[in-house]
Amino acid sequence: ELAPWDGARTAVVRDLQAAVRNHGQVQLVRDAEGRLIAVKRMPTAWVRADAADFERHYPAASERPWADLAFLRLLREREYAYTCRLHGVFRSDTETFVAMSFCSEGDLFDWCHSDSVPSPGPRREERVRPVAAQLL
Repeated sequence: ELAPWDGARTAVVRDLQAAVRNHGQVQLVRDAEGRLIAVKRMPTAWVRADAADFERHYPAASERPWADLAFLRLLREREYAYTCRLHGVFRSDTETFVAMSFCSEGDLFDWCHSDSVPSPGPRREERVRPVAAQLL
């Protein structure tokens, strides 16, 4: 399912965030069809050849790119409405690229740590409850 990365078909608009736990970065990219997409770039030496290879080399890693991709695919197969669209997984000689729909407000992790969400406690639970209900 890995396609070759053709950087000539995309143009980087800007960096979105560092992806420190997977040694990469996330960029906003305009693809050949003119769509804005988010692309996570990770060193292939870290991502490894496949999920089994990754598990052998990093059994205690907190970031698990192959598991994340499998989970995203499962949610999309079940037509779960609150996931981003995976456009593809690509490889160059040195990097692995995960292209997905651009979510202008970031991901759930970013939202939970934003200024709009109160510190842990009853107010935070009240604020997060509707989101948790949508997820379940």
